[in-house]
Amino acid sequence: QDKSGERRTPEEMYPRDAIVQSWRDVESGRDLVMDGYEIVASPSRQTYYTLPIGLGALDPFPYRQWTRTEKPLDLETCYRFSPLQSIPNGYERFVLGGEVCAWTESTHNRAELEWKIFPRMFAHAEALWADPMPRRFDEFAVRAELHRKRILARGVNCSPLGIAKKKGMTNE
Repeated sequence: QDKSGERRTPEEMYPRDAIVQSWRDVESGRDLVMDGYEIVASPSRQTYYTLPIGLGALDPFPYRQWTRTEKPLDLETCYRFSPLQSIPNGYERFVLGGEVCAWTESTHNRAELEWKIFPRMFAHAEALWADPMPRRFDEFAVRAELHRKRILARGVNCSPLGIAKKKGMTNE
């Protein structure tokens, strides 16, 4: 859809040699690659730090109005993200990579930005840079807790992992 809400084909919206940032959802990315477009995948419900973390009352910062009705973007969702999700076999070459987004027009200071991106950035970094499979969230969670402690010690305002406590994890 364009800004007016009218349904338009990719050919009407983009030059044939365009690289498209596919942000709406995984289905849009799939449709674009099947039409022969190269994409950078950042489906909003899996990559937008504008979405709440899922800590409920423990989250001290506001989020944009539209995000309050969305499912939170929790740590495990970030870790499970793949830019190749929903891409049919044979079309992977059209996916140049993935991207995460921190829309800062509603972020007021560094502490708020750090809270909204960390530790989710740990999960996205591993999801985008590590071998796609197999990945184990439980093993990642242990690494994330250790890294969280390191950056907290350096003064970074990192939010809790937001997952059930496991042996040896403080999650505080």
